[in-house]
Amino acid sequence: MATTEKTYTLSNTSTGPYSFTFPYIKEADVKVSKNGTELDLTTEYTQATTSITLVDTPEIGDKIRIYRVTDDGGLTATFYPGSAIRSSDLNDNFTQNLYTTQEVVERYLDTDGLGTMTGDLKLGKDVDITFEGTTENDHETTLTVTDPTADRTITLPNETGTVPVLAVHSDTAITATPAELNILDGVTSTAAELNILDGVTATTAELNYVDGVTSNVQTQLDARQPLDTELTELATMTSDTAGALADLTQAEVQILDDATVSTAELNILTGATVTTAELNILDDATVSTEELNILDGVTANKDNLNITDNMTKQTSISSTDSSYPTSKAVVDYVIDQLEPIGGLEVIADKDSFPETQPAAGVVISIADAVGIVVDSSDESTTPNTITSNTQVEINSINSAFRSSTVGTGIGWLVKSTGADHKYEYHKANIKESDVVQLSDDINDFNSRYRVASSAPGSANDSGDLYFNTTTPALHVYNGSAWVPGVSTTPNDDTVTTAKIANDAVDGDKLANNIDIAGTLDVTGAATFDSTGTFAGDVDIADKIVHTGDTNTAIRFPSADTITAETGGSERLRIDSSGRLLVGAATSPTAGDGNLSRIVVQGNLSSNSGSAYLSLQRGQDAASMSSTAGIGILSFNDSAGYSYASIYALADGAGGTDDYPGALTFSTTADGAAAGTERMRIDSSGSLLIGPAAGAATTITSAGAITTASDITVNTDALFVDASAKSVGIGNTTMSSFTANASDNLVVGSGSGGEGITIYCATTGALSFADGTVGDAAYRGAIAYSHTNDSFDFRTAGTASRMVIDSSGNVGIGRTAYTSVNTNGHWFDAAGWGQCSVDGAAVMNWNRNTSDGNIITIYRSGSYVGNISVTTTATAYNTSSDYRLKDNITAITSGIDRLKQLKPSRFNFKVNEDVTVDGFVAHEVSSIVPEAITGEKDAMKDEEYEVTPAVEASEGVDAVPAVMGTRSVPDYQGIDQSKLVPLLTAALQEAITKIETLETKVAALEAA
Repeated sequence: MATTEKTYTLSNTSTGPYSFTFPYIKEADVKVSKNGTELDLTTEYTQATTSITLVDTPEIGDKIRIYRVTDDGGLTATFYPGSAIRSSDLNDNFTQNLYTTQEVVERYLDTDGLGTMTGDLKLGKDVDITFEGTTENDHETTLTVTDPTADRTITLPNETGTVPVLAVHSDTAITATPAELNILDGVTSTAAELNILDGVTATTAELNYVDGVTSNVQTQLDARQPLDTELTELATMTSDTAGALADLTQAEVQILDDATVSTAELNILTGATVTTAELNILDDATVSTEELNILDGVTANKDNLNITDNMTKQTSISSTDSSYPTSKAVVDYVIDQLEPIGGLEVIADKDSFPETQPAAGVVISIADAVGIVVDSSDESTTPNTITSNTQVEINSINSAFRSSTVGTGIGWLVKSTGADHKYEYHKANIKESDVVQLSDDINDFNSRYRVASSAPGSANDSGDLYFNTTTPALHVYNGSAWVPGVSTTPNDDTVTTAKIANDAVDGDKLANNIDIAGTLDVTGAATFDSTGTFAGDVDIADKIVHTGDTNTAIRFPSADTITAETGGSERLRIDSSGRLLVGAATSPTAGDGNLSRIVVQGNLSSNSGSAYLSLQRGQDAASMSSTAGIGILSFNDSAGYSYASIYALADGAGGTDDYPGALTFSTTADGAAAGTERMRIDSSGSLLIGPAAGAATTITSAGAITTASDITVNTDALFVDASAKSVGIGNTTMSSFTANASDNLVVGSGSGGEGITIYCATTGALSFADGTVGDAAYRGAIAYSHTNDSFDFRTAGTASRMVIDSSGNVGIGRTAYTSVNTNGHWFDAAGWGQCSVDGAAVMNWNRNTSDGNIITIYRSGSYVGNISVTTTATAYNTSSDYRLKDNITAITSGIDRLKQLKPSRFNFKVNEDVTVDGFVAHEVSSIVPEAITGEKDAMKDEEYEVTPAVEASEGVDAVPAVMGTRSVPDYQGIDQSKLVPLLTAALQEAITKIETLETKVAALEAA
């Protein structure tokens, strides 16, 4: 079966697109409905080829139906007598009929019960549905509808069975559910028993108290069984107890439903002294059956339970025995007590922070903080949370960690701020290995350093120390004996094994020359009045300062670095790589500067200015000879042999304000031991390539180049042949072009794309001259104007012969298209052309050898005609092959159509003196339309010249014409040859009539 619709029941609120697969003729044949209501195209939905998209957002559960309703208000195509019948029109009519049939079949009601109707069934007003039943007689069941006052929906249950019918209409709503009504299903009560309810005054609300009761009273009654033990127990209750239950609501009583308490447990209440009012405390209680069952098995008696009697509920904890707190009050109290204490969470490393940030004040203990990078602001953003890798920020870090990365084994404690994954630094924990090492060092020191009144006699190792409290002095054990060391007595001359004479100590300094064989370690400052000679190292923490000149020093600012300062400023530095820096405190890290062993930065005027490096001769200008050397920069091997050099020398006698100089550049040839001058820049600024005396090539300071030989750039990129006076670009064999063996410019090698570029701002030209005066200097030229992006081809001086404008249009004998009256040729880039001439043929076509086409005409790439010639005639041919034609029929009513033509005589307005025969185009268009081109009274836009063009001349660029657009008549035309078929048909009809008449006349004459 064909598909004519698609239905969607929405499970989301998407507006689509919703696709369909059925075909259709017109877009208007596709319809869309939502919940049975047809939607409007464009305002409520939009349509693509095979899908629709809703404009407004739908709701979940909406039913969207896309269906086809083919327009059957008329045929897609209508045929008339004499019309050409096209297969496409027949197919459209058939498709229209097919689609409407498919839609009827898809949606009709099948009386045989074999088909399924799709879509909605909508009946008109005052329509009933009548069911005959299994027996055809006068009795039927009619389904009718009371006139609704609003939209109504009747939903059939998802059940199998008979739908009950209420015989009497009631305005009272039944609140019972189907499950509750089904309790009556199977009841064996008689009508008399049910009628007991007749006249009952109980309200619906009261009857609904039994809603959900699980006791099967009816079964017990029908079987004449005794009452349930629960009902029996109710019967034995005292009036007070039963009365207490009377005040309970149905919902409160049902809390006991499914309770697991036993009768014995319930009997605890028997004899209880509580009143009805006390029991009513439970009124409106929200406890569930599960909560009541907590009492199951409780052994407390009523006295125990009465402990809570008269106690009140507290929502906040206070010191009282007459109230009990709620659980929330307890939780709030615990939080309040714990809040000042905070909390503690333990994580493994910097990337294990919790995803949910702890409350403010909670401490996070990081077992190993290795990898945390601390910036210069004592902050770090390198930690992350454990799952999502969210960035964590730690602030206020101890400055000891500033601009560093935490090493392995160091633990951190940080405190949560409560938001944005931000924490405050608290403290660091020492590495366990350091603790162990420190403990070992302390224990070792305890065993190796002792205080006693006499030297220890046992457990002595080399390097052990003991302080003699009697002397008092510090002693060192050398492996065999205790050697006196440092004494606490002033001016004592004993320092290990070195001796300092008492008179060498002058107050707080060493006065005389001192020779120290070992290492002198001075924690503070050491001052020497005379010379100090050290056979070992001198360990200086920061700097050596010039006595009396504290801002002049030699410093050791960092590892492997030495600096020299004067005037309190650093002047020179040797960094850790051995690089010498003058005027620079920072070593270069990029480029060739990173490889330099000497760096000179700035000058004495400005450290940020140009660097100065001076090589000086030890004489002034007046004392130097005219060729004296000034300085040399030599490039040598490790032995000192020179490979190349740059040499500065005097280039003439000098004096006051007269310092002529030159630079020479030398290289050492392969196999030579000394360098040879290769290039020189003399005092005039000229560049001499080759030996200074008789240099092969000279470039003056004004830019003039003099060379005695050919010039070759990159093999053949540029070659100047000095002898042939020729230039080759990409070519070195200019003399092989015999047409111009000398004085020639050759571009390209013939193996690829070559070209010449003339780079200018306004007009560039390639000129052909036969003289140097006047237009002889440019008798022929090809000029390109950047002003209007056009080419101009000129001959005989400045005369423009051909123009190619910026649009690609070509003009020969004219510089722009103005009108058809302008002489010359115009070939437009759009494909059309126009030629004009005075008193001669505009264009001549000639076929030299054989008969045939001289012009072939195409339309959109398809052949439609030609103009052909023979030795004696010209034929104008239009395509007429039978293979190009379809629906060929004979012309009828030729005479009738011919009689409608209005041949007339007239003159054209441009030539009023000449009268001709012909037709008026629009009078023919309704009879022979193919003979007419254009529409009656049509207009068109025509380009015309507003300001004429200015041709280029010497020193003047060409200016194109300024064109405008105006509306002019778009005249109709007639091809009178198209009237020949009609004339022929009419003549044939006339001949037939003449022959018929002749036959009749002959018959009459014969009679």
